[in-house]
Amino acid sequence: MSGRSASRRWVVHALLFLPIPIVLVLVTTRRYSIPTPVMENTVMTGDHVLVSLLHYGMRVGSTRLPGFDGPKVDDLMVFNFPKGDTVVIGYPNPDYYQWSRMGSRDRILRELVIDLPRPGTTETSPVRIEGIETHGISEREPRLARCIAGPGDTLLIKAGTVHLNGQFHPAPEMVKFDYEVELNGALGLAIMRERFGIDEATYQSHEHHGTLPLRPAQEEAFRSLKQVLSLERQHDTLGLYHSGDGMFWPIFPNDSSFKWTTDELGPLWIPKAGATIQLDARNLTLYGRAISAYEGHAVSRVGDQVLIDGQPANIYTFRQDYYWAMGDNRHRSQDSRYYGFVPFDHVIGKVIATY
Repeated sequence: MSGRSASRRWVVHALLFLPIPIVLVLVTTRRYSIPTPVMENTVMTGDHVLVSLLHYGMRVGSTRLPGFDGPKVDDLMVFNFPKGDTVVIGYPNPDYYQWSRMGSRDRILRELVIDLPRPGTTETSPVRIEGIETHGISEREPRLARCIAGPGDTLLIKAGTVHLNGQFHPAPEMVKFDYEVELNGALGLAIMRERFGIDEATYQSHEHHGTLPLRPAQEEAFRSLKQVLSLERQHDTLGLYHSGDGMFWPIFPNDSSFKWTTDELGPLWIPKAGATIQLDARNLTLYGRAISAYEGHAVSRVGDQVLIDGQPANIYTFRQDYYWAMGDNRHRSQDSRYYGFVPFDHVIGKVIATY
């Protein structure tokens, strides 16, 4: 018997001696730690979340058992990273596809190195990556974010503000945006931490000019500080990044024909199971990955003709629901604005407690 099999058998035996309510909690929930500031101040870096596997239906292998309901707008949900199907070993961020847009697969394998710390020193040494590997859905990194839009919704982000189906959608209470600030003197760390929840590592500064995250409700209080000369909310106006002598498009749909940004995106329709779309060059750019990577079809294009599994197609009917996820720390969150739709088969569960 393998060590893993023996371990699983031990767990099963242990569960038999526990009270039924405790067994149910252990089987139907899962705990995750949060290593990034994606949801600050709603969920802080280092916090743990307890996730219900029952709300949306437990996944058992490739089967999902019936749940109470699917994710709803404003739910906090945990899901497997959609673009985690292909991974640069030891270098998950940025994801493999972003690396590919900055170069080729061969270049990644040939040139990419990671600066690892030397034991006992503050110095680092370049270490070549170990390669590229593929992961099944359950092996992909778990992510936490808020469900912003669900299947059949039309999403628009304008100047950082979310609109759903043509209507303004209020931001979560703890939502934060980055602000560009100019100072005429130093701000004490106590003021930053106690009044505005900003630590020294979070404030990105160059002399008296820097970037910091604030809740909109804090804006006027911060602006009134005597050291503050100017304060302006960050507004990303073009969805391309420069990389050396080239450029790449990290914002969904990761294509130069869409100049969407973290603050200006859409309108975008979220796919719904059973719904049919027209297939053309624009829609293929938006939905091609969902059709191929998440629904298992070979997708290609010859001139203006779209081919699915080698056959001409001008329509497509989706097989599953999709969601749009965003962090409450809006300018410091790698979320659907970068990787696109979250398929329902990637959803793990709903956050029911934070501690």
